[in-house]
Amino acid sequence: MRRLTGAVVTSLFLVSFALIALQLFYMRALSVIRYHHFSYLVISTALLGFGVSGTYLTFTYNRISRHFQAASRRVLLAFSASIPVSYTLVKLLPIDIRYLLYSVDQVLILMVYNLLVLLPFFFGAVFIGMCLRYYRDSIPVLYGVNLFASGLGGLGALWVMHLLPAETLPLTPAAAGVLAQVAWAARAHPALGGRGRWVAERPAGWIAATAGLVCALAGFLLPVESGIDQYKSLAHIRRLEGQGDAEHIYTEYSPRMRLDLYEAPSLHQTLFAGPMAETAPPPQLTVLFDGQVAGTLFRIDSADEAAILDSTPQSLPYRLLRDRGSTGRALLLGEVGGTNVWMAKRFGIRNVSVLQPAEILLRSYKRELRGKGGEVFSSEGVETIGRPARLYLERASRSYDIIHIASAEGMPAGTSGLQSLHEDYLLTREGIAACLEHLRQNGFVSITRGIQSPPRDNIKVFAMFLEALKLARVEQPERHLLQARNYLAVTTLVSLTPIEAGLAQRFRAECRELGMDVEYFPGIRSSEIEQQNLIEGPPGKQYSYYHHAALQLLRGKAGEFYDAWAYNVRPPTDQRPYFHNFFKWSSYESFVNAYGGGFLRRMELGYIVLVLTFIEICAVAFVLILLPLWLGRLRRGPQKEPEAVGIGAGPPGRRLPVLLHFGGIGFGFMFLEMVMIQKLAHFLGDPIYSASAVITSILVCAGIGSSLQDRLPWPAKQRIRSAAALVILLAAGSILCMDPLLDLFIEYSTLLRFLVALLILAPLAFFMGWMLPSGMQMIRGEAPDLIPWAWGINGFTSVAAGPLAVILSIAIGFPGVILCAACCYATAGAAAWLWPK
Repeated sequence: MRRLTGAVVTSLFLVSFALIALQLFYMRALSVIRYHHFSYLVISTALLGFGVSGTYLTFTYNRISRHFQAASRRVLLAFSASIPVSYTLVKLLPIDIRYLLYSVDQVLILMVYNLLVLLPFFFGAVFIGMCLRYYRDSIPVLYGVNLFASGLGGLGALWVMHLLPAETLPLTPAAAGVLAQVAWAARAHPALGGRGRWVAERPAGWIAATAGLVCALAGFLLPVESGIDQYKSLAHIRRLEGQGDAEHIYTEYSPRMRLDLYEAPSLHQTLFAGPMAETAPPPQLTVLFDGQVAGTLFRIDSADEAAILDSTPQSLPYRLLRDRGSTGRALLLGEVGGTNVWMAKRFGIRNVSVLQPAEILLRSYKRELRGKGGEVFSSEGVETIGRPARLYLERASRSYDIIHIASAEGMPAGTSGLQSLHEDYLLTREGIAACLEHLRQNGFVSITRGIQSPPRDNIKVFAMFLEALKLARVEQPERHLLQARNYLAVTTLVSLTPIEAGLAQRFRAECRELGMDVEYFPGIRSSEIEQQNLIEGPPGKQYSYYHHAALQLLRGKAGEFYDAWAYNVRPPTDQRPYFHNFFKWSSYESFVNAYGGGFLRRMELGYIVLVLTFIEICAVAFVLILLPLWLGRLRRGPQKEPEAVGIGAGPPGRRLPVLLHFGGIGFGFMFLEMVMIQKLAHFLGDPIYSASAVITSILVCAGIGSSLQDRLPWPAKQRIRSAAALVILLAAGSILCMDPLLDLFIEYSTLLRFLVALLILAPLAFFMGWMLPSGMQMIRGEAPDLIPWAWGINGFTSVAAGPLAVILSIAIGFPGVILCAACCYATAGAAAWLWPK
């Protein structure tokens, strides 16, 4: 029996802690230096590293075990060094996601990209696997330490995100790797249970630890560019700064976002101001969230200096509200720079509530940026609320005359599709219905978005408003909608009070004054439409596609219209909260015929990148995990343990049950993990908080379930069947009960909601943890030659399931993915019945 020392436990704890923290740090960093959809791939890449490590140890452990101490020291050094080295190279890679389907070079670069991210996860997993096999008599202790440290890694990562910029976060786990090397070097001392020959190797251990420290520090000290994607706004402004045409004002960071403010005279932005504007935009600062322009901050002292806002389509609801005789209270959801605060003041709104989840932005306006335009947020009648919009709407009791969804303003996301995988729980049918619950009679909910060709964003907005009215049980919803546009943007309004003839006339008059074309109001006649700002419409018709879409949706032809339209414009729901996704497979051929080689720029690039990366990561996983096992031959080392097998190995009649069992739990486990991260993003208010809660809860609770398998009195087959049934039952129950249960705690603090999320996931994760060890016990006694194949299948399916879960969430919604996971566990449970007696 090999003696387990405290130094070994410490090293394993530090590596396990670092691996989970690194996973979350990469998710946060890639949201800044690349785009949101890259962060989804980190979980699959991390699992790929673990899967490859299992295949690697299958073939090499016999040789490693003969020189275990030296081999462990080298692996720890590789782990520490690979973190800064791989991340630095990742930032330097010239990846251009817009040309993935046009360039073989870019596909190869993407493969290198994923392999570089994989490296530290591979070396860390190799070390953990070596410890578990070498000290196999102490597996319960080591496995418990591994899971406990992983859970703490998820929590500790959130704390570190408050202290460091997102771009440097993936470098920090190298420090834990260095400490693990130090602990491993110290274990050679006889007082810690070492042997004489280990003492002779002690200097080599300290040398390795020093080398790891040097590599870790180099990642922070080397003058390497931040790696911000060339198409992001921050990269463009930095180029202006290098030319002397922009000045950096302020930067701050948190687990939610990176905040940047720049002053650039060439970047004047007054969104969608029409040709009737008689004044120029005032001096302003540009506000960026995670490297993308989020708004502007006017550097003015009074509302009189913001006269240009009167000429914007966003002013339309304020004009109509003034005509209705109500100028009381406005709620600005997601307001960034204060331009809509100035607009509300110009139209006499006495009380303005600004809802902005980025508390660091609100804090900076009241401190560092006070005197530079930020004082508007502290002016009389203005209050700021630092909460996510949906959480506030589900807690608050106030009502408003205007609810302005400022976060939806901007040029259309569909042009590039780079936000298509981003969940937005405000821009859903249920989110708009929540807005209506806080709307006073005669008030308006308003969204203004840029025009695109072919149109899609604003058609989806109109459809979403219509479905929200139906959800709110409003009779004759067609009488509660207004839509108009200028040559840049479309404004869509919804009211709880029916639009009467007098207000419709006033609406038309205000649109004429603003130089806007009316697209819809109750009682509109298509034959009377005359476009001032000419855009495309149905052949032979004088009106635009926006009016055409409104007619189709209101005349009971919504289903036919959704199926026939080139883009996915079905209104998003809380179960499919992807407002920015417009991709439709059925439109692929028509886009190729219409736009030739440029068809991708008219479709959804973010979605296509996800699909391409799914294919690429599956190919890499097959080559690195399954193929070596397929080509291997059975051989045994000195420990008489199976070291490499072919897929055809093993007793007859057992290969199919192994395939179904380990493939089923690989897909099912990751489907549930990914969908819970997406669902809890609404409850916790941020994807990073959600990822931390889900990963921590599932790892710890599944680990507890796994560690209890040796103590349970039932045979492995019975445990598998029972666990599969309970997982299916709990998964089905989550579809029916999770949302109502979470709603009970929606008013709690972030910390308490985090704990609630952990507790809700705990029972499901506990029984998920039964399946793999029970499956291993089932085959260990009767078909040990199939153990490496079982690990390989589980690793491959886990890797593939990550991006596939996101693809399925967009296609069939969260309940559909949960049902797929339940079917996977049902398959895994049924495999126990197929196992020969």
